Amino acid sequence: MRAMKVSFRILRNIGENADPAAIEAATLAYEPPRVHSTGSVGLSNDFKEPGDYAGLVTVDGAHGEHWEAYFPFTVAQPYRARLPYYLLLAAGILALFIIFRGKDPQKKKPKPQA
Repeated sequence: MRAMKVSFRILRNIGENADPAAIEAATLAYEPPRVHSTGSVGLSNDFKEPGDYAGLVTVDGAHGEHWEAYFPFTVAQPYRARLPYYLLLAAGILALFIIFRGKDPQKKKPKPQA
């Protein structure tokens, strides 16, 4: 990869298949395409507010190859923002426990009295 042109941008998470104009509008930081002789790319950004962001790495090879990698991430999301997901997961686990506890094959029914 040391001979390939690599660009990197940090943007608000607008989805993986956004059009170029939307990507340009959502961009917060951009490292233009260039060959990185060290083989590593670095880009820093001071995030002013919490939210959903994404990194977009574009690599152009010497023989016309083109690759893109889009990876979403969150910044400073408080625990309360994810709380509904945790509660839903806990409710699902509890429901499974109740369902499988009711189907205990070892549990014998009492024999009817004659």
